[in-house]
Amino acid sequence: MIMAVRSLFRRLTRHVSGNAATLVALGMPVLIGTTGLAVDTA
Repeated sequence: MIMAVRSLFRRLTRHVSGNAATLVALGMPVLIGTTGLAVDTA
């Protein structure tokens, strides 16, 4: 599993077009999850 993720990130770093959109799409669930946790905690 870890090797598959590393392979994916290696392929993403080679391609410049669409790289920002892909990274935002991968980071958005983490951002939404931590925001929800912060709101529930507060």
